Formats: sequence, structure tokens, C-alpha cells
Amino acid sequence: GNEFNPDTDGGEVFKPEKGISAEVGGHYTLNEWVDVNASVFYTSRYNIVKSLGDTTVVVDGSTVTRNIQGQVGRGMSKGFDFEIVVRPLPTLRFTTGLSWAEYRLRQIAESGRFSKYKEENKNVRETGVPRTTFYEYADYTIPTGVLKNLSFQLSGNFKDKVFSDIKERIYTPALWLMDAGIYYTIKGHVNLALNINNLFDKEYFEKTTVLGKPRSYQASVSYTF
Repeated sequence: GNEFNPDTDGGEVFKPEKGISAEVGGHYTLNEWVDVNASVFYTSRYNIVKSLGDTTVVVDGSTVTRNIQGQVGRGMSKGFDFEIVVRPLPTLRFTTGLSWAEYRLRQIAESGRFSKYKEENKNVRETGVPRTTFYEYADYTIPTGVLKNLSFQLSGNFKDKVFSDIKERIYTPALWLMDAGIYYTIKGHVNLALNINNLFDKEYFEKTTVLGKPRSYQASVSYTF
């Protein structure tokens, strides 16, 4: 569209972003042993502003680089969430959840000086976020005896591959990590906890060139009045 410099031009810079959103969900309980939660959503946004690249301008006789923001059109996101909780015993619980979501630019303004950007990005899903995530969680508390109120927890989290450049197939690989915890409550007031993150000391990347954290331990003591 029209080009302007917000430092010198007055008035409205961009049209206000607007959109519509819809979500529907449900919950079901079976004999107090099983809980199921599910939802689906759809969102459409208009007048989206994105970074379109850099340009050089002359300011007070010096050449500087400035980022260009553009109102590129309409974007759409959709997805669903599903979770199931199973309690075979009063002190034993298993939780599993799955989420899927994606975001795409659906409509892009045809005019303007960034046609190359527009052609490459229309209908291409968003980078920087996973499309699928999955988690499992289990916890058990000893109900009686000397070790009453001693709890054990084990969790696993899956994250789908995260693209930084879909066209060139550059991405951070999919990842499955597990954590564990031990908790003990003394006379209902003193809480002891030990958490182990990255239980199996898996080597992975947080980003394309940034290594994730190795196995780590965290201990805490708290008192409840």
C-alpha cells in the first residue's frame, strides 16, 4: 500500500486490528474415575501488522537501518485441545493431554513494494511455534503407614518440530523430555520437595543454535500456617 514514515507523518499509522473468534468445549465424567475435557477453536484476524524487512534511510547526514512494518492482510488460526484424567485409585492419577494448532496468513494485500515477501508467505503456517504438543502426567500418594503423604510424580512433555524457515526446511527437532518429583508433607504443615528436570539428561536444542538445560535438581522446604 502507501508508504510513510511515522516519524514525520501525522495521523493514523495503521488501521485498528480486528477479528472474530469462536471456541466450543465440553467436559464428561465417568463414575468419578475418568474425566474427559475437549475443545476446538477458530480465530480470524484482520489488518495484521508484521515486520517486512529492513531498509536504509539518511538521518542527519548519516545512513541508518530501519525496520519496516506493514499491514499485510488477514490471518487465521485453528486448533483443538484434548485431555483425559484417569483415577484408578483415590491416591493414583494419570493425566494425558494433546494439543494441535496452526496459524497462517490467508489474505495478503496485493499492492506495495514487498511482493516477494507476500508471495512466499501466503498460506504458509507460522514459524517459531510447534504445531503439536503432548503431555503425560502421573502422581501417586502413599495413603497409610509410616510413609503416609509421601508422593511421587512423573511427567513427560512432547513438542513438535519448530520451524524457523519452512521453505528451506530449517527447524529445531521434535523433543520429548521427562521430569520427576518427590514430595512429603509432615503433620500437614511442613512440605518437602525434590524436583528433577530433564530426568534422563537428554541433550537437546532450545533453539537452532542454543543447547537446552541438562539434568538439574531443585529442593525446597515450605511451611503452611
